[in-house]
Amino acid sequence: MESRKEVNKQQIYYARTYRHLKGNLKQSLLYLFLFIIPILVLLLFLYGDVTIIMSKMAISFLKEIWPNKSFSIAQFELVRGLTDVSAVQTITVMPSLKEIYINIIVNIVLLLFLFSGKRKTKPISIYLVILVFFHLVSCIYFLFAAKYFPYSTSDFSELYMKQQVGIWIFFLVLTGIITAFMGSGYFITRMATVIGIMTYSLIFGVIRYIVSLYILLEFSILYMIIMFFFLGPFFDFLYLVAIYSFFMNRMINVYELKRGKERWIWS
Repeated sequence: MESRKEVNKQQIYYARTYRHLKGNLKQSLLYLFLFIIPILVLLLFLYGDVTIIMSKMAISFLKEIWPNKSFSIAQFELVRGLTDVSAVQTITVMPSLKEIYINIIVNIVLLLFLFSGKRKTKPISIYLVILVFFHLVSCIYFLFAAKYFPYSTSDFSELYMKQQVGIWIFFLVLTGIITAFMGSGYFITRMATVIGIMTYSLIFGVIRYIVSLYILLEFSILYMIIMFFFLGPFFDFLYLVAIYSFFMNRMINVYELKRGKERWIWS
C-alpha cells in the first residue's frame, strides 16, 4: 500500500474560511479622492461632447451606406442641471407583413429546436429562449398593432445615449469602490482595471450604437426590442465581470504569495 506523500511547511495557516484581508482605509480614501472622483467629475463635464462625437461618427458611417437618407443630431436632457446628451435623429423603417411572418416562423422553429433534447437545460439555450420569446412577442405585436407602436428609430437613439451615459457613470462608481477596498497597495493594478473597463465601455458603446442604427435602418424597427436584450446592458455587465475577474485573479495571485499572505487577518 502506497504511503502518503509528506509535505513539510514552515508555517501552517488557518483555514481560509476564517480569514479576511487587512485593508487600509486611508489608502482607499486617497485612491477614491485622487483618482476615481476626478475622473467622475471629468466624465460629468465631458459626456455631452462624447455623445456628440459618437453621433457624428454614426452619421458619417451611415451616410456612406445611405447618402440620400436624412440624418441630424438633437440634444436631450439627461438630468436637470447636467449637460444634455446628443443623439442621431433619422427615419423609421416599419416591417412588412412578409418580414413579420418570416420572423414568426423562424422564431417558432428556433423555440422548438432549443426546447428539444439535452440542450434545453444549458444556460446558453435558456438565454436564447428568452431572446427568441421576446422577439416572437414583438413580431405578434407588429402583426396586429404595428401602427400603435410608440417608439421610432430616433427614440431608440435617444434612449441608447441616455442609457450609455448612465452605464459609464455607474460602472465608474462601481469599479472605483470595489477596487478601492480590495486589500491595500497595488494601485497600478487597480487603476489599470478601471481604465480598462471604461475604455472598453467607450469603444464597445460606439460600435454597438452604429451597429444598432444600421440594423434598424437596413431592416426595420421590428428588431428594436431584441437590440436591447441581445446587445443591451447584458453585454455591458458581461465585459465588466470579465475584466474584473482578471483584476481579482491578479490580486489573488499576489495575496497567495508568501509576502502577500502577511496581509491576511484571521478571526
